[in-house]
Amino acid sequence: MIRQRQDRLKLNKSQFQHCQKLSQESAKVWNSVKNFFWRTYRKKGIWLSEVSMKRYLNGRFSLHSQSVQAIIEKFYDNLKSTRSLRKDNPDIRYPHKNKGWFCVHWKKSAIQVSGRYIHFSNGKGRQGIIFKLPVSLANCQPKTVELIWRNSYWLSITLEIEGKQQVLGFSTAAVDMGEIHAMTITDGKEALV
Repeated sequence: MIRQRQDRLKLNKSQFQHCQKLSQESAKVWNSVKNFFWRTYRKKGIWLSEVSMKRYLNGRFSLHSQSVQAIIEKFYDNLKSTRSLRKDNPDIRYPHKNKGWFCVHWKKSAIQVSGRYIHFSNGKGRQGIIFKLPVSLANCQPKTVELIWRNSYWLSITLEIEGKQQVLGFSTAAVDMGEIHAMTITDGKEALV
């Protein structure tokens, strides 16, 4: 089972500025992917593959290589979903706008957790960033993490959990959308109507 958790970050001034630089660098990656893809398609009629794009952009940005690959994967996921949605609604547009900032994505190889601190690598020779985790996430092993801007910076952490165990202080609950009651929630012991 995969569980996602979002936590708001409390940043000092230097951490905030570093997060802004990372978000802007992430936007540069998105804009480069988008521009190169559409330029190649318009001029040569070639629909570039995801693998070709990853090879082309390898080592050109101040982010971890896995972070750059994640942005490329997001762009191609957007292309795929837009292509399938255009069958029903031809007015839907492919990704075409430049971005000033974009969420930063780290995969497992760029994440280190020790106690309540999580360290993100930004590639060889570049300054990483460290955040303090809430007590409930101490010593967790995240699968992926995204740095998101929503009026402040948030960490969106994806954890892989085995079985139906209680993890991170949460219990599993079941929800039944009923006809008599709008919704019934139970944890196996108590029911809330």
